[in-house]
Amino acid sequence: MADTVTRPKYQKGRGGEYAGGAGPLLGRGQVRLRITLGDMPLDDAFEAELGDVDLGQPLGSLLEALFGDESAWAPSDAEIARNPDLPDMRAELNAILRSSRQFRSALQLHVNHGQQAQPDDSIGSLRRARPGADGIPEAALLDLVLEQRFTPLAYSASRGFWQSKDDLLERLEEQALLTLAGSGDTALQGVDGRLREVADRLRGKGLLDESLSFTSNAASALQELRASSSSLRRRYDAFADVTFDSETEAVEIGSGRGVDMRPEVYEEEGLDPVASAFEAIALDDVHEWLDDWAESESPADFFDRLLAWTVEPEPPDAETLDLVIEAGFTYMEEMQERAEAAARASTAVRRARRLDASG
Repeated sequence: MADTVTRPKYQKGRGGEYAGGAGPLLGRGQVRLRITLGDMPLDDAFEAELGDVDLGQPLGSLLEALFGDESAWAPSDAEIARNPDLPDMRAELNAILRSSRQFRSALQLHVNHGQQAQPDDSIGSLRRARPGADGIPEAALLDLVLEQRFTPLAYSASRGFWQSKDDLLERLEEQALLTLAGSGDTALQGVDGRLREVADRLRGKGLLDESLSFTSNAASALQELRASSSSLRRRYDAFADVTFDSETEAVEIGSGRGVDMRPEVYEEEGLDPVASAFEAIALDDVHEWLDDWAESESPADFFDRLLAWTVEPEPPDAETLDLVIEAGFTYMEEMQERAEAAARASTAVRRARRLDASG
């Protein structure tokens, strides 16, 4: 039987100029680096000459040396003159690697026109070489494609909120099904697959009976869940719309053009940013994503996608976050004072009308 040929996942541009060699390049050599993200076209790639490098070093070490937080490497002035966006592109790659180190995301590496790569693969084994006139490679192209997948469940577990991401997944699924069952629907009748597994767990905990109907324990659990969700919204929803000016350090709340900083504030307040966002926000839309959850091959991947927004942004520094939190709570206090003043004014008006009517 003939060997199965696996086609490269990415085949951007023409692969003829540089060809894969029969074996890894050894020693030292000139390397040109090209990086694209996912389906990004080659015209938008990060490209730089690395000069003379050790071809035996692991790919992960090279990326850390080029784009890590401690890296002093930078593209040459000539390269930046040709592509002024290179410094910003390098900063983006730095943020991607940092996100991966923090378990906010997972990276998958591919060689364009080649195989999937691993961080411990040597550079020389991944290169595509351009042969010189004498047949000896005169240059090597390290042509990488990076895929980034956000992983909020792993991030939450890494921060110590859960023993494992599986524990968090179980909590999210049970809260979702509990909310669905408490909405008055008959959706739990006849459920199968993953939803049936979750329903059986709830039944084992005394929250559903044999017919998958609510028990008194479930009613209490749902009441607690709704109270927790309401408390989160009441205390933190102001942080759903935050604008921060880094030059003036001015914070604006509720402008209509800000960013959602609730996950960052949740965590700063000692709360699990992922589970809290699920309770306060995602559960309200359970009917909208129920079918996608039920049909997903991997529930963990589904909830990672659903909650990716909680870990996607680059987290602000501590000083900025302090300013945001102070401004947000001040804003809510002012809104509460205005509401109380309006209520007092309304009460005074009603009393005056009753006095006029009685007079």
